Amino acid sequence: MKAKSIVLIFLLCFISSRLFAGPVEEMHNSFAKGFTAAKNRDKDGAINAFNTAGQYAEQARNWQGLLDTANALAMMNVPQDALPFLQKAAAMAENEKDWRAAVATAYCLASLPDSIKQTAAAVDLFRKASTLAASKGDWIGVTEAANGLINMNQIDIAVPLIQNAENIVSLDQSFEGSRAVAKLYDRVNLPDAASRIRQAGEDWAISSGDTVPTPPP
Repeated sequence: MKAKSIVLIFLLCFISSRLFAGPVEEMHNSFAKGFTAAKNRDKDGAINAFNTAGQYAEQARNWQGLLDTANALAMMNVPQDALPFLQKAAAMAENEKDWRAAVATAYCLASLPDSIKQTAAAVDLFRKASTLAASKGDWIGVTEAANGLINMNQIDIAVPLIQNAENIVSLDQSFEGSRAVAKLYDRVNLPDAASRIRQAGEDWAISSGDTVPTPPP
């Protein structure tokens, strides 16, 4: 009798845990099923599981989960299924004013194959990420967005963002920021601008009593 009671309690606990499992937990479970199916070469099963994971990610308002879903579907050679999840992640990033989500989603949009190329959407999202970061005085977000645009060979759009990052860095007198901005100027072939901000960063470091790191040979 005692053994039966223990089994009954265990079953009730298990059923309750499944009934009240949150969307994040269900998302992770679906990803696990998807990767297991993929490993077993069950493409349809993997795609279904990844789509389910994406639905739970949307319920949880988890942009990382949406991007993971898109990447998993792209891995299964169905990038057309990935696109709706990227679009949802982009909308979420804008609604929540999260530049990190915007930058990450823009990179994913930019990496889609030519058959469903999303260049304009990626460029637009990088620009929005920069605006969000700049509104918070966050030079890191602006430089991340500019870097993404440079990777897309959108130099004319990237340069104003780099200049904006330089303005923020100058207000903060951030040595680390000066190095980041200088590298971006180097990437877009503006050596004078790179030299200017690099020298400014060294001056800030010296005036604050910090040791200026020696660049590698």
